Amino acid sequence: MRTTRVLRRAATVLAAITAAVLLSPGQASAAPVAPLSATAFTPLTASTNALAGVYLRTGLSTTLVLDAKPSTVHNNGGTIYQWTYNGGVQQRWYVLTDDTIRPEADTGMCLDANPNTNQNGGTVYLWACNGGSQQKWTFTGTGGIKNTHSGRCLDMNPNTAYNGGTIYQWSCNGSPQQTWYYK
Repeated sequence: MRTTRVLRRAATVLAAITAAVLLSPGQASAAPVAPLSATAFTPLTASTNALAGVYLRTGLSTTLVLDAKPSTVHNNGGTIYQWTYNGGVQQRWYVLTDDTIRPEADTGMCLDANPNTNQNGGTVYLWACNGGSQQKWTFTGTGGIKNTHSGRCLDMNPNTAYNGGTIYQWSCNGSPQQTWYYK
């Protein structure tokens, strides 16, 4: 009887350790989340208006969405990347009529194309909203999200299509990694 309790306790501890190792901090969701369905997403268009609490993904992946790294979402230079959809607040975005895109986790922060890296592969991060053109985004007719300052589009690096993969700015070309959808 004591052996059975000890084994059960050991199995519980092992399961907890395994879960802690497999799940990145801040990325775990409290409840199971239904998988994404490609058909549940709507393409962004030039006429897309304000959106609240939406998930954004590209045509490159049906499972990876735009994600604000939870540990940096409140900091200037906060990391954005692609992550498997989990329903977390760090994956929901506000697309506002002032042409900003803000994480629901901190709506005082804006998606910002670093004005010092206005070239292909240039940095996109979170920065305190300040009304600058590097924080203004418009939608192209092909589903692209184009930065007003750089003239480049938000792009999911096709060579890093995995959790933590790079989101950057790239010349607008209508490719699947620049074709954004929302849900």
